[in-house]
Order: sequence, then C-alpha cells, then structure tokens
Amino acid sequence: MAQIVSIILNAVDRKRLEEIAGDRSRLLKHIQRANIILLSACRLSVLDVARRAGVSRPAVWRWQQRYGEEGVDGLLRDKTRKPGRAPLSTEIVAKVLVLTEKTRVCQLSEPNYLEYFVRMKAGTRPRLAFSLLLQLRFPILERPSQLRP
Repeated sequence: MAQIVSIILNAVDRKRLEEIAGDRSRLLKHIQRANIILLSACRLSVLDVARRAGVSRPAVWRWQQRYGEEGVDGLLRDKTRKPGRAPLSTEIVAKVLVLTEKTRVCQLSEPNYLEYFVRMKAGTRPRLAFSLLLQLRFPILERPSQLRP
C-alpha cells in the first residue's frame, strides 16, 4: 500500500511532539506515536518509519490517520472499545444453579454430559457455566481443559 497520508507539521505541533518523544517519563506508546509523526513529517516511507519507530506498518498508517483527524491530542489517548462478552444474566445464573443442584455431582464430572447439560438445559456456553460453578466452589471438574471449546 502506498503512503496516502502526507504529514505537515506546524511549529507548535512539532515542538509538542519533540517534547513528548524526548520525555523519558512518558509511556512508551506515546513516545512511539510521536516518533511516527515526526518521522512521517520528514517524508520517509512507511517502511522506514516503521523500522525506525519499532512498530508495524499498519500501526504507522493508523497513527498517521489519527493525527490527521485529531491532532496531537488524538495520539495521547486510546479510543474506547466495546466490551467483549456481556456477563451472564441473572436468569441464566439461577437456571444453572437450580439445574446443577438437581443433578448428581458424578454426572457433572463427565465432560460430555456437562457440555450437553449446559447447552441444552441452561441455554448458555459451557465455559461460562463452568467458570460460574467454579466461582461458587461447586465440586465439579478439576481442570477447564477437560471441557471441549
């Protein structure tokens, strides 16, 4: 991919980026981002900027674009992300607990039965139910590796 972004720094931004890059008490990621923009302003290729800054080429493209959109302040903060998985609802937790109390422990110790039990009757993923039961110190499997993903 050819370099699409052409970085032009004004004196204020250049001074601020040089201060960030030279400040050893800053986070490494802020120093790297400042270096990416300073090197990009010198009209180096993306590959050279990536090598000198110690980052990947996609990282160079990402921070060039972020600087173009938000300026120096955009380099100093991370964007928020959507959380990975939603926690189990109280209905499902209650359902798992009720079903496990009704089922004999020896049956739950068999990985295939536990997987079937959780998927079909509780309506959730086996790993989530397993971690829930472990948190509640329910005597079932010793290792999560016994469960299939």
